[in-house]
Parts: sequence; C-alpha cells; structure tokens
Amino acid sequence: MRSSSVEEDDFIVSRAFPTSNKPFGSLNTRPPANGEEYLRLVNEEANKIPAVKIAPSPANKQSDDKIAGWVKRGWAEMKKEENTVDKLMPNKEWEIKFLDGFEGMRQKLRRWIDKQASNINQAAETLEMPKHRNKTAWYKFCYGSAGTVPTLSIISKVDQQTTLSLISYHTEWLSDNEISKAQSQWIFALLLRVDKLLTPNQTSLLRELCRKCIDIRKNLSARDMDDINFASANIIISIIRGIFGQKDL
Repeated sequence: MRSSSVEEDDFIVSRAFPTSNKPFGSLNTRPPANGEEYLRLVNEEANKIPAVKIAPSPANKQSDDKIAGWVKRGWAEMKKEENTVDKLMPNKEWEIKFLDGFEGMRQKLRRWIDKQASNINQAAETLEMPKHRNKTAWYKFCYGSAGTVPTLSIISKVDQQTTLSLISYHTEWLSDNEISKAQSQWIFALLLRVDKLLTPNQTSLLRELCRKCIDIRKNLSARDMDDINFASANIIISIIRGIFGQKDL
C-alpha cells in the first residue's frame, strides 16, 4: 500500500494542489523535506501569478481547471510586454527570472529524490511503467483514456535514457500548431529531469524539440500572441536555450 506522504504525490506542474495553506517559513532557505512541502512551494509560486482568463480548449476540456502555473506565468508576463525587439520572444526580464527559478526547481527535485529514494521506490512498485523503447505504450500511459499526470514518484523513477526517449516521442506527438496542457505538463516535468551532461546525439533531441516549438510559435504568431499554446512553446524554447545552452536556436 502506498504511504500517505507519497499518496499526496499530485501534479508537479498543476494548479490543483491538495496541500496546506500554511506559510513556508524556512522552505525559502532550504529544499523541501517531503512531497507535500515540494508541492506547497510550487503552489505558493503559482498563487503569486496574476489571474489570467484563458479560453477553454475543447480538446482538453477535462483539464481546464489544471492549467500549469508556469504556463500562466509566461502568458501573463508576455501579455504585459509590448516593446520587445523580437515580438515572438517573451519579456527578457521574465525569462531570466523564470530560468533561475526553473534551475532552482531542478536542484530541489534532485535533492528531494535523493532524500526520498526509499519511499519513491516503494510507491512506484505498484505502478507498471512502459519500457523506454515502447513508444505506443508510453503514449497510452501519458495520454490514454485514463491519462497519467507526471507525479513526483513517476518522474523520479524515469532515468536519463527514458527521459530522453520520452522527449523524442513528445516531439513527434506535437501537432503543428498546438501544445495541449497535458503535453506541456509532461514536457516541463521531463525537462526538470534531463541531466545537463549530454552527448551530441542527446543534445540533438532537445534541439529537435526546440525547433518543433519554434515552428508551432511561428504558426500561432499570426493568429494570437495571447494564445496559451504560444506561451507554452515560448517557455519550452526558453528552457532549452537557457538551461541547456542552445542559444543559437
């Protein structure tokens, strides 16, 4: 049976966090000690984001109340920026702050995994995950009728090889003009897990994903720069360029 601390596992990148509203206090100066503290930390950041009204997507109607906080942040800040040199890119000040926060989240997640290793292994024993080469099985796992959100225990069990395989699969699964909320959550969670020590072939997988998002952004830019897909694409591009050093893209 899963322990209560891991049962609270919830979404890494979702607005709907079933956690306490108590202030963090010392959490601002130390990593989260458990899953609930980690989720509360993310939730507090999400609560700082100005309210944003986003039109529901018929294709993702069941997920409308679970818009990722990082998507809302990017959308809201991009909307404020009117004098950017490159209108397709987000506010530079926001991008710097976002990437700093993202890198901090990567480090905290890594330390959380190290500290909670035994609990993670115990909780994941009951969850059968596909082999990293089984693309069809992974699609059903992530986006099948039941759908699986990228919880802490799931993402913690995904190794570097599987993470990079999933990034390659997601690049194929993205359409030419849309990144669904579920896809944005999975890609964000996977990028949290990618180790920066990459071979040229592994780096090319990130570059392919970045190029795909650039194409999506181009296809959307003529319609509406406030589109949630536009913000999602920009944030993924920012992560790959800024965190993984692919600034030429």
